[in-house]
Amino acid sequence: MPQVDVYATEAVEVVKGPASSLYGYAAPGGMVNQIAKAPKSTQENEVQLRLGNQNLKEVAVDSTGPITDTLNYRLVALKRQKDGQMQTTEEERLLINPSLEWQATDDVSVLANLFYQDDPEMVPSTPLPAVGTVYNASYGKLDSDAYAGDEWNKFSKEVFMPSVTVNWDINDQLTFKHITRYTDAEAQQRNMYNRGFIDGSDKVLKRSAYTTDESMNNWTTDNQLAYQFDTANTSHNLLFGVEYQETDSTVSYRDTLDSKDLPIDLSKPSFSQISTDMLPLDTYYQKDDIEQSQLGLYVQDEMRWQDWTVVAGLRHDDFKSTNEQRSSYLGTPGEKNYY
Repeated sequence: MPQVDVYATEAVEVVKGPASSLYGYAAPGGMVNQIAKAPKSTQENEVQLRLGNQNLKEVAVDSTGPITDTLNYRLVALKRQKDGQMQTTEEERLLINPSLEWQATDDVSVLANLFYQDDPEMVPSTPLPAVGTVYNASYGKLDSDAYAGDEWNKFSKEVFMPSVTVNWDINDQLTFKHITRYTDAEAQQRNMYNRGFIDGSDKVLKRSAYTTDESMNNWTTDNQLAYQFDTANTSHNLLFGVEYQETDSTVSYRDTLDSKDLPIDLSKPSFSQISTDMLPLDTYYQKDDIEQSQLGLYVQDEMRWQDWTVVAGLRHDDFKSTNEQRSSYLGTPGEKNYY
């Protein structure tokens, strides 16, 4: 669920190919790693002001430098507001990302990072039909800002993510790294989806409404021991690691299904038809409480010989998951089949 703003990102690494031996479950094509901006020992300050179309207003600050000979800071902050592409929609974001790096000794450093991002207004996804977008309708084609939703629609997200990283250069060949991260994320959505046109029409859509309420808490700790050595003409970078994480998440979903049509005329839409009080959102209700834990042990050897690089890795995970699901379906009006 978390989505880190690019302004808080120092660099992006693309891990190509299979990555599950280091990171557990991952897509076969690879994965993307966003590297957060970290404190520097030299003073640097940046202020950005941006104005643009769609009523864009943004201010961003990035300041870093030394506090003492052994303590550096960095503060990244951003505030953005703009109109969404679709009519009546808006986008708003607040980002605060302070961090401190302490050089405890010549061989030990500690990095503390606090990431907070609040998106009180995001553009909900409300798909439009092919008729009127890809194909001509009786009224022609819709404009690029066409919207099949309502002012009632809303999408918001909030993320709080502190972390601590410890690096210890034990000697010239052996290094230890510890990472602990906590993530608290919430997302709420009020949205609609279309169920096709009313019979005989290519402009009046039948819609249903739904809401989602999601929350997620995650603890992750990762301990790595790296050892560099040479054998004959081959250099080795040997990595051992132990990772443990726990995740608790809750997802609530409500839907009007087909109990109410909630029509909208795409050729002359009205975006103020809907209110929560008028919606039978209890027609369908589902709540999932999910608990997951994972313990992973991994080892990897990166071997270099002349122009060749060979990476061999092995990982074992003990993964546990439970899902407590509750649901109810009240049926359409007039029906007696209640559960």
